[in-house]
Amino acid sequence: MKIQVKLGSTQETVLIPFLARVKKLEQVKPIVNHPKSGEIIKQLDYDFEKYFNTKYSLIASCLREIIIDNWNSIFLYQYIKSTVLEICPDLYTRFQKFDKAKVPWFDLDLLDLIKLRQVYFLQILLRPFSGSVLENDWIERVKEKTLHLICS
Repeated sequence: MKIQVKLGSTQETVLIPFLARVKKLEQVKPIVNHPKSGEIIKQLDYDFEKYFNTKYSLIASCLREIIIDNWNSIFLYQYIKSTVLEICPDLYTRFQKFDKAKVPWFDLDLLDLIKLRQVYFLQILLRPFSGSVLENDWIERVKEKTLHLICS
């Protein structure tokens, strides 16, 4: 049974980088390799067709992912005791690339996206925060942590 995806127009934009990873997996030599995305898309009841004609957006999303992952890797290699706050991570698992025992990782997102992500990533020890980055209520919840890296 497929999961019906009901997101607002702002939250829907997270599906573009997600779809980009899936489309790149279909290539012989994908520039990103995220098999979990391929598994997830088969389980979603959603019309992805509207994004198929956004070829350059899909490529740009993959390139952005590579660049940010590289920056994060360099930073966390140099500052291993850092804490990370990832803002709006879509259906991506950037944090799986790092040693979660050494790198505390926090998610900041909107509630409907957190719920969708938890369907697929329940086994992952992650402390999600629901709320908008445009509001201040989440700041108190992470204030006692030393945040060294904020990424999106």
